[in-house]
Amino acid sequence: MKLFVIGNGFDLDHGLNTQYKDFKEYLMSNYYVKGFIQPPTYHDESLSIEEAANFIYSVIDSVACDENWSDLEESLGKLDYNEWINHIDFELSSKSIFEIIRNNQENVYYYSSLIDRLQELISEWLEYTCDNSITLKFKYKKVFSNDSLFLTFNYTDTLEKLYHVQEQNICHIHGMIYQDLIIGHGDKNSKFSNESTIGVDEEINSVHQFLYKNTNKIIKNNKTFFDKLSNIDEIYFIGWSFSDIDIEYLNHIINILGNKKVVVHFTVFDSKDINKIYKMESKLGPLNYVFGKPI
Repeated sequence: MKLFVIGNGFDLDHGLNTQYKDFKEYLMSNYYVKGFIQPPTYHDESLSIEEAANFIYSVIDSVACDENWSDLEESLGKLDYNEWINHIDFELSSKSIFEIIRNNQENVYYYSSLIDRLQELISEWLEYTCDNSITLKFKYKKVFSNDSLFLTFNYTDTLEKLYHVQEQNICHIHGMIYQDLIIGHGDKNSKFSNESTIGVDEEINSVHQFLYKNTNKIIKNNKTFFDKLSNIDEIYFIGWSFSDIDIEYLNHIINILGNKKVVVHFTVFDSKDINKIYKMESKLGPLNYVFGKPI
């Protein structure tokens, strides 16, 4: 039985513009984006999608590395919470400690409310992106079989729409378009407490935990799918980045397989991927495998 581990490279290979730089360009094209914004002096319950787009854009714009979604997710674990409140005057002679705490709490609430709309913005962008006409590729169709299993990290429905893969054979591990999405960082240990977070330590840590992607919980929630993997003898990695933030899923698969020997296949999109394969090999750890023919 075959297991296909599907990453964003699969959608990119089908012509979908699903890199996070494309998401950034979408925000620029559809919203009046001007970067990091200060909270208004008056807080109300109605936060505009434009405000959310500005804040999310500033988070993406701060990521100066590759174009993998994992880089954006990791940036959510490194938010500079001091920026959320650094405009407050800490001179206690001009403001009481209670005023400072109240302002801090209002600002943390404001920015965390903007983050809450990240999923909404990504869903909106994906609906726009996936509206493009794409066609299947024979190189994938010839290796997909009726009993193949698919662990996909993509939010898109490319597998269902183009290759008619049955729902029971697919695990959208982080959700999918038109449904709830899972996006977050992998840093569960950080605690924030310093002079500038006065009165809001607990609130900031709650935001940090809200943005944490709990892979152990996600695996448990998808136990039915993972229970099927003990019978696989081939694993195809298609466009998956082997990012540290998602490597726990692979470790879980390796534990399921034990000492069973499997054939591992990688996709090669260009010459750069040859070097990437050697780097990815180190992530396979104790997996008992041999290399098969690349796709």
